[in-house]
Amino acid sequence: MKKSLLFAFAMCGAVAINAMEPLSAEQLAKLTIQINDFSDNSFALSATVGPEYADESNKTLIQIQNFNGEGLPLRMNVDWENGTVSVSPYTFSSEFNEDDYMNYYLMVVSEEAANLSSPMDDAFTKSTVTGTISESGITLDSWNIVAVHPYFTSMTKKYDKPFTTKFIAPNATMSQERLDWDDDWENLVYSYSQDFRVYTEVDGTALTVYGWDDMESCVKLTRKVDNGTFTYENNPSDLIYADKKRDWYLCALPGTTWDDLEKFKSESATPLVSNPITDSKVITFNQWIIVNFGESYNNERSFGSSAKLTLDTPLQLGTSGIGETVASGAPVKVAYFNLNGIETAEPAAGIFVKVSTYADGSVKTEKVAL
Repeated sequence: MKKSLLFAFAMCGAVAINAMEPLSAEQLAKLTIQINDFSDNSFALSATVGPEYADESNKTLIQIQNFNGEGLPLRMNVDWENGTVSVSPYTFSSEFNEDDYMNYYLMVVSEEAANLSSPMDDAFTKSTVTGTISESGITLDSWNIVAVHPYFTSMTKKYDKPFTTKFIAPNATMSQERLDWDDDWENLVYSYSQDFRVYTEVDGTALTVYGWDDMESCVKLTRKVDNGTFTYENNPSDLIYADKKRDWYLCALPGTTWDDLEKFKSESATPLVSNPITDSKVITFNQWIIVNFGESYNNERSFGSSAKLTLDTPLQLGTSGIGETVASGAPVKVAYFNLNGIETAEPAAGIFVKVSTYADGSVKTEKVAL
């Protein structure tokens, strides 16, 4: 009898661990950043999307509005008991083929289905893209896009490498002061201000920003320390986004006149270096440009006189990791943030980020367990 009860409790415990409550519509709506990586972990795309329940009364069907930045929705089924999602072969867009003047169906399929010879294959119709779902986001495992003939007689795989994808909530705000040419196309002048949400990842001294300039970009920045002064800078030769025609790069703006930019070449591009960091949640930059370096002339996508990245959660500053001292003496201010980046006036038991600000403006951050 005792063994039977123990077994019953163990089974109940297993169910409690695996099962999860459906996300609320509000929780789901926060997962607005789509990030695609290729199978070799190289960046493919970032886009702003709109996850929602297809029917509020049915929490087992989610649609991702503007999937892949295409403007059309993708639908996925949800198994909340196991915290998994699945996508059957699904037409989410179309593409005009100039060779035969027909519109081909663009379908999201598993990598196995993408490698089949025909969309009429029984294995094609039964295939699914799988993934997981939790409060922190949605993932999709290996998938590809195929262009299917309107008569379903053939199909073509769109990408040589499959994607893996995550849908995640933004965790920072990008504020930009944009520049544009004056009426005579001689000088760059103030154009407008822009604020939008982005997603950032921190790995040691590396900071990755997805969505710089509100585009499908991936900007990698490296933390530098010089005499206790912290800055972040990028590599101007790093590709941040590739569309069908051009490769785009982010670097420091070399000047604000037509002559400055007419002479601008890739070999003279310099890193975009942040201003010294005095607030562990704010990184600011001066003049920047996103440019394609052409053989005969450049194509400039956008310019800015400044950019400010405001993080929801403080950076972990220090020369090599958490807990290192940035300045000596007692801090003039101490603040605590939970792991969601929300400041807590009186932290209770749990794990928090402690931010100590010193008289010289330097900042020390550390994880603490209370």
